[in-house]
Amino acid sequence: MKLETFEIHFENPRGVFSAGDQVKGHVIVKLRNPMKIRKISLYFEGRSKSHWEVRHGRSKTDYRANETYICETFELYDMGQGGADHPAGDHSYTFCLQLPSTLPSSFEGRRGYVRYFCKASINRPWKFDEHTKRAFTVIHHLDLNVVPTAGLVTYTGYSNSIFSSGHPKHHTKLDTFSLFSTTNRIKKNCEEHINRAAPVPALPPSRLEGCGIIDISYFVGLKVHVRWTTVTLEREIVIGTVPMRFVPSRESASPARSIATAPSAPPMEPPPYSEPPPSYEESVFGRVEIRDENDDEHTSGQMGWAPSYPVYHYDAARQHFQILPAVPAQEVPSGAPPAYNQI
Repeated sequence: MKLETFEIHFENPRGVFSAGDQVKGHVIVKLRNPMKIRKISLYFEGRSKSHWEVRHGRSKTDYRANETYICETFELYDMGQGGADHPAGDHSYTFCLQLPSTLPSSFEGRRGYVRYFCKASINRPWKFDEHTKRAFTVIHHLDLNVVPTAGLVTYTGYSNSIFSSGHPKHHTKLDTFSLFSTTNRIKKNCEEHINRAAPVPALPPSRLEGCGIIDISYFVGLKVHVRWTTVTLEREIVIGTVPMRFVPSRESASPARSIATAPSAPPMEPPPYSEPPPSYEESVFGRVEIRDENDDEHTSGQMGWAPSYPVYHYDAARQHFQILPAVPAQEVPSGAPPAYNQI
């Protein structure tokens, strides 16, 4: 085969970008022998999708919705309709895409997704086109310091029935994760305080700002099993990408009042806050298959993929965030991922 290598490489090897960033990289083409080519193009797409079905006896109603955020094509090599022999050897074609600052964060769920990918194509006269595909992560940062309530998922779809009112239908899908478990024996009429800490796994930020058909909320639940009874407490939390700043209060930092009067001085401002960059870990939901209806047997690339999210590790003793090595990438699951309409 003349085509030995056809790959997409990002300058950011992990393929994680913030909304508003530039996606830079190279399309690598390695030919053993010259090949007649019309053009080499690179297509970027960002979209969200939700889909589920509701059964009514023997009939069913489908609910679905879509949004498109990116749809751009770059011509990397163009020799016209007739084409020409592309020289053999190693070749690299650079690209750069400016991401809008309003993009929602990447998300992969059972009823839908927010997905970003690029697909390079080699168009050959009188031959099948060759394609290579690679997904990438977009993070729409949520700064917890600007969320007043800071101090899993709702999908929106529209019916395909002719009797539908046209109003959106909402569907909530819940996923649970065990943070910790403990056994305590508390004597009758006694009180005990239990303090535990648990790391938050790699998850997309709350709200999924910028997406109009998927919303994300997180809750921390406490279950207390007492003999034959289980008491459950639940509270909503906000998961962001920028952690809360821990600034000492002025009251605790100020010295005791002096009896003698002295000229008043302007209050001292807290020292500037700086945080280390986060580590990035693959989503706790695992990898999914990104091959879709537009891909065929001539499409290669990294089809088993999971978005990566920033993770901070808080050191309670020092009251600051530690950066630990990123968790190694998981292997691609051998089984097929769950369908989006799977119950």
